[in-house]
Amino acid sequence: MKAIFKIVILLSFMFCTKNMKGFYDSINKDSLEQRLQSNEEVLDDEEKIKITIQLAEYYLKFNIKKSNQLINQILKKDHISDYPELLANTLYLKGRNLLLISDFEESYKNLIQAKTYFYENNNFIQLGNCYKDLGTLKLYTNEFDKAESFYKKGIEAYQKGEYPIGITHCKLNLGNVYSDQFSYSKGIQFYYDALKEYEILEMNRYIGMVNNNIGNIYKDLKNYKKAHEHYQKAKFSYQSDNDSLQLINANLNIGATYLDQGDYDHAIQILYQSLSDAKKIGFNHPIPTIYNNIVACHINLGNFELAEKNIQLALNISSAKGSNTIEGINSSLLAAEIYFRQKKYNNAIDRALLTLQKAKEKSQWDVMANASKLLSNSYKKKHQYKESLYYLELNESLKDTLFNEEEIKIPLAKDFEYQLEKQKQEQEIEQQKNKLAYEAEIKSQKRILFFFGVGFIILGAALIAFYKNFKERKRAEKELEKKNAILEKYIESNIQLEQFAHIASHDLKSPLRTVGSFSSLLKRRAASKLNKNEIEYLDMIGNAAKLMWNLVDDLMAYSQVNSLQMNLEKHDLNELLKDVQSNLNFSIEEKNADLQIQNMPKQIMVDETKIRQVFQNLIANSLKFTPENKSPIIKINCTQEEDFFKFSIGDNGIGIQEEYLETIFKPYKQLHSKDKFEGTGMGLAICKKIVEKHGGEIHVKSKIDVGTTFHFTIPAGDVSSKIKAEAKMSTV
Repeated sequence: MKAIFKIVILLSFMFCTKNMKGFYDSINKDSLEQRLQSNEEVLDDEEKIKITIQLAEYYLKFNIKKSNQLINQILKKDHISDYPELLANTLYLKGRNLLLISDFEESYKNLIQAKTYFYENNNFIQLGNCYKDLGTLKLYTNEFDKAESFYKKGIEAYQKGEYPIGITHCKLNLGNVYSDQFSYSKGIQFYYDALKEYEILEMNRYIGMVNNNIGNIYKDLKNYKKAHEHYQKAKFSYQSDNDSLQLINANLNIGATYLDQGDYDHAIQILYQSLSDAKKIGFNHPIPTIYNNIVACHINLGNFELAEKNIQLALNISSAKGSNTIEGINSSLLAAEIYFRQKKYNNAIDRALLTLQKAKEKSQWDVMANASKLLSNSYKKKHQYKESLYYLELNESLKDTLFNEEEIKIPLAKDFEYQLEKQKQEQEIEQQKNKLAYEAEIKSQKRILFFFGVGFIILGAALIAFYKNFKERKRAEKELEKKNAILEKYIESNIQLEQFAHIASHDLKSPLRTVGSFSSLLKRRAASKLNKNEIEYLDMIGNAAKLMWNLVDDLMAYSQVNSLQMNLEKHDLNELLKDVQSNLNFSIEEKNADLQIQNMPKQIMVDETKIRQVFQNLIANSLKFTPENKSPIIKINCTQEEDFFKFSIGDNGIGIQEEYLETIFKPYKQLHSKDKFEGTGMGLAICKKIVEKHGGEIHVKSKIDVGTTFHFTIPAGDVSSKIKAEAKMSTV
């Protein structure tokens, strides 16, 4: 969920001061409070304010309410204006405090006031801090150009103040700017540059932030295993630093990931704990998002009373912050979903229409798609088929448009994964080189020492042995150089393939978006001036652009099957096929299809995402290639033969001519014209790649006008473990 990603971004700027490393450890809270109380009559106003500022900055990390009380206490002092530098420092802390509780307007005012003083007095480090926090404020409100400008000004100020760690903080946040716009390949470089500095300085909080951001991207890619891995790294770093704010965000991300995985009981347990922790320390910003995730869990568990109670709390909080917040729009959509599940279709329609309007104002296309789908289903339940069809068409246009945000986001996210894997491969190659060189050196030294030990006795034999050792070392070095050359050539060839996939997904799609956009724009603006044939020509241009877009998408998917790592885990195929049926539910109901599923294994070692694609492609083909006058009957069965599971998916469709049975698995092989059956001809080629990647085989049997049956195998037991081991080796 994008809102969760922004929460992490919001906090990535926090707690940067001149002496940040070890700063909080160096403050003795108890001694400061004791000093302030016991010497109240002795201390002058300036000293009292300094101590109070230190305490406020300390509590800002652990207890926002307490920090805010101390800041307000300073600002209420009659003579605070007599100490302009201390006033500026207090206003800066006030700005950070307000930013944490999402009061962006007041936060901006306080930060600008503080920035003006620091600028006029050449206090470059504090000036850099103000620019950095102003950048984060603009980042949260999606003003990316302004955020980038503030961060770059922060870097300039830190350079003048000779404060390198401040520069590193701004670079991390620049990475967030680019990543939030899906420019992952550009953002990842900033992440890694910052991570190196943080690891050298052992700054656990910021090490955690980088891992959290990377985990969010993997979550978007639905690579939940990698997402959990990075979230746990982040959580460990925050725990080491006793950072309660960031721990709340890490747990929120972990809970949301379990929600996406369908592990609702586990998710809800973590989310309730995050909610309790946030309320305890007054960290209000993530609370609406936590409530929304809790509601989603209750809906999926069928706990509608608890869902209603929590969604009302979420709506109340969002309403207090403004009627059109992203969190509020998501809450409104969840409220509509609750009404629909309770069969209160009129209420569901009213709430979904309101959500659709607000989402349109905020350009939240994904929410618009979900709201239109809910409206279509609600009207269908009320037998208002005209309205249902209207919103169904709207939903399809939002999902299929060339300009859908997700269509742009996915290939860019894949590019991030490529950049990440590329850096890991380069590091592993360098480590392997160093290891081999070191082992060769140690081996050589041991041999030399051994022969020197016996050299006093048999000098002649030692000289001969030394000479042989020298030749062996030269031979080993040449062999090492040869292996390194082969390894680098192999890595380079893989990188070139990945670069081709990136070009296909980005450089080729860019002109397609332009063609589709301007043909659609021309049709809308000049429709009254064009005749029927000219409008038809524009439709042909748009359809051709969309077809080419789909061809490029399928080519990229086909090329990436071999390059992406296999995430082999045990899965219940009964549950997996339920998800597939849910995804194809509209086509199944539309064609009145009968799916007969038998003997699916409850435990099989597969890559869940890829094997789901195989079943979904094959079942979708059975639905597609069935005559209109016949209801599809699709039989899905599994038998275990020795070390393999053998699956079959059979239908009563139009069948395939015998001469084409061997060629249908080739890329772009279509047996029918596109005006009769849509598609790009890549589906079966991708299925074949995935099955072979699992160590299995696929083939087809068919008779014209009788039906088609696809058979494929997947290893079982120890064979699957072997495939898993080979998959891991192939990623080195």
